[in-house]
Parts: sequence; structure tokens; C-alpha cells
Amino acid sequence: MYPQKIEGITKPNKYIAVIDCNNFFVSCERVFRPELRNKPTIVLSNNDGCVVARSNEVKALGIKMGTPLFKIKDLVKEHNIAIFSSNFELYGDLSHRVMSIIKNKVQNYEIYSIDECFIDLTDIYQSDKSEFSRDLVRTIKTSTGIPVSIGIAPTKTLAKICTKVAKKNIDLHGVCNWYDQDFDSKKNILINSEVGDIWGIGRANTPKLQLQGVRTAYDFAMMDRKSVKKQFTIMGERTWLELNEIPSIKLADNPEPKKSIASTRSFGEDVTTLEQLQKSISGHVAQVAYQLRKQKSKANILIIFIRTNNFGTRPKYHNHAVIHFDIPTNSTSLMTKEALKALNTIYEKGYYYKKSGVVVTNLVPNCIRQINLFEDENTLRKLDLDEQKEEKLVSMIDRYNEKSGFRIVKLAVEGENKHRWDNKKQLLSNRYTTRWQEILKVK
Repeated sequence: MYPQKIEGITKPNKYIAVIDCNNFFVSCERVFRPELRNKPTIVLSNNDGCVVARSNEVKALGIKMGTPLFKIKDLVKEHNIAIFSSNFELYGDLSHRVMSIIKNKVQNYEIYSIDECFIDLTDIYQSDKSEFSRDLVRTIKTSTGIPVSIGIAPTKTLAKICTKVAKKNIDLHGVCNWYDQDFDSKKNILINSEVGDIWGIGRANTPKLQLQGVRTAYDFAMMDRKSVKKQFTIMGERTWLELNEIPSIKLADNPEPKKSIASTRSFGEDVTTLEQLQKSISGHVAQVAYQLRKQKSKANILIIFIRTNNFGTRPKYHNHAVIHFDIPTNSTSLMTKEALKALNTIYEKGYYYKKSGVVVTNLVPNCIRQINLFEDENTLRKLDLDEQKEEKLVSMIDRYNEKSGFRIVKLAVEGENKHRWDNKKQLLSNRYTTRWQEILKVK
């Protein structure tokens, strides 16, 4: 019998919703290009390699996520598919606008990704949660141009499933409420949800479950709890409980800080000189340092790496260097200085480099300060003053760059904004909302 009755657990009357932007990257492109509506459209990955976003028209053609562009050239030509490079500056700004509307409507929320947000509707003043959500769908669409779907359920996992139902059924007007469904409808929703698509299960565990005859969310929900915990640990058990209407995954009002932060990227064309690698590594360091400051953390360890293409006939080379800081830091200038010193030790002439990157790890909160026991009081006082000056300057630069929408103020070693070896983005649309020179012109 679904849902399973679980001894000692009383089901709370919770209303958890997830707001999911429909085909987000494609929708962002369509906001300023109305002629793209109802036209098959795709967005490509870095270096314009693979499909990372598809309109419904493209999905209907059978084109899968991750498909290399060269494999669908005939389909692109046959169906006149519009193609765009990833415009993360535009997507990030429109995401911020969508999330700002959500924040103004509800108190308890969790921004899960660039295009998804969980909200708690349990205590909102409006008794009709479905109507509240439909109004939110209309508000977001009117204010930003981005279509969204909302799933409402007792748990986050069921809410995610309901969102997919809302996307597929236009009669629901963007909202699927689990509480509005009768028993048979709830059962059918789970039966029509493949086990590999369940949030928290994923593709890795799908073959193992299918061997046991577990092919749908309903099959998984009807498994024995002890068996689920034994095979899939506590995380699998939480998913099982959530499918049985028992909230087990809380809203993360204050998400856990990341334990490591990375910035890596393949070059649009091979890099051969130390100067080019210095610019690339400096850019990566600036990015991870900013992310450290954003989550109020500092790093004890910085790792840099460079490598050539793993394929082809050219000589192969890869190397990395590890930098340990005596005092944890999130200073862009200090980290860049040490990273460039380390780069000099691993760079080898004569190779065609394809990728570089930076990773910071062993992170600690800003409030934790490790000092050198052998430093005298005057030296420590000077270090404190220098650190305060650095933090004040960097904070001002971060605010200015955030306001500008991109990193307009940076270290000179990073060079110009665009390098010829940066990611290939030959089909990049305008950054309509963050660049004055690219703002939409109305005739």
C-alpha cells in the first residue's frame, strides 16, 4: 500500500515547492529574441562543443543532452536550428532577477542552482498554495520573461517530481500540487517517473536497481526500508522516506561552505608560452579567491596545474604544484604571487598546452586565525593592519565588479578581458543586461 506506513513517524503537514526555470539557457536567449519562440534552439558548452540546453522543439527531434555539435550538423541544417554559445553573464543576471522575485514573495527559500529554488509554503498567509504558486509563475514571466514550473509536495523529492509533471502538462498552468491529486493520480505520477531520474538516486545506481526489478519511483518507494538503507546508505533511505511523504531533507537556509573550490578551463586554441599561462592561471586564482571571500572562507592550500591535450600525436605533458600558506588567505594578490612562482617551476617549453586550472582546499572560516607562534607582538600587529587594509581594498573592488556585472578591475598580470586562446564562443549573443554597448536597440 502506498504510501507506506512507518511506525513512530507522524507525517507533518508540510508544503515544500521547487521553482524550476524551463529550459533556462534557451529561455534567456529568447527573452531578447522573440523570433526564437517556437523555433528549435540549442545552447552549447564551452568551446562550442556539446549541447547543454535544448528547447522543447529540439527535444522532440530526439537530440540528447551532451550530444557533440558535429554529430547533429545535418539535423541543424534540416530543421534550421538556432545555435548559441553559452552566455553565462546573461544567464547569471537573469537568474539573479528571478531569485530576487522569489525572495520578495517568501521568507524560507534555498537557491539550489542557477535555475532552481526550493521554497517553504507551509506558513504563507494564502491558504490556496496552488493559486499562490500560479500567481508566482505569472509574476516571474511578466517581470523577467522567463517561464517557470512549480511542484508542490510534502517533501523536496516529491516536489521535484511534481515539477516535471507541471512542465509536461500545459493544462496545469505551470503548477503541479501533490495535495491536489487523488490516490490513483499520485501513484501514476510515481509510476511514470523513471528510477534514474529520482533526485538523490541518479544514473549511477540505476543498473543496480533495475536488476532488482526497480524501474520507477513507485517501485523504489515500495521497497523495504532496511534493504534500501543497507544498499544505498542513509542518503538512499532519506530519498525512500521522502517518496513516502516523510520530509527528510531540510531546506538549506545557510548552505554548508564548500570544502574546496576549483576554477579550470580548456583553451580555445593551444597555448605555448609562459606569459599566456601566467594570464590564465592569474584569472583562475582571481576567481577562486573571489569565491572564497563570498563564502567567508580562507585557504591553507593552493594547487595549480597545466596539461596538454590527451589526444592527438603531439608530445604529452602535465604537471602540478602545491602551495601551503603559513596563514590561511583569500587575498587575490598574495595567492597570485605564489601561484606564478609555482608556475615557473612546472612550465616546460616546447609543449602545446590545452588546459590550466587552480584548486583551493583545506578551507577554514574567516573567523579562524592561525598565527605563527614565533612572531613577536609588533610583527603580528603589523600583519593585522596590513590584512585590514587588504580586506578593505578587496571588498571595494568586489562590490564594484559585482555592480558592473563583470570583472572590470583586476590585476594587470591577467591582461585584457579577451584572449585569442580563450574558450571559443563564436555564436555568443549580446550581454543585454550587463553591457551598455550591447544593450538592446529598439528601432
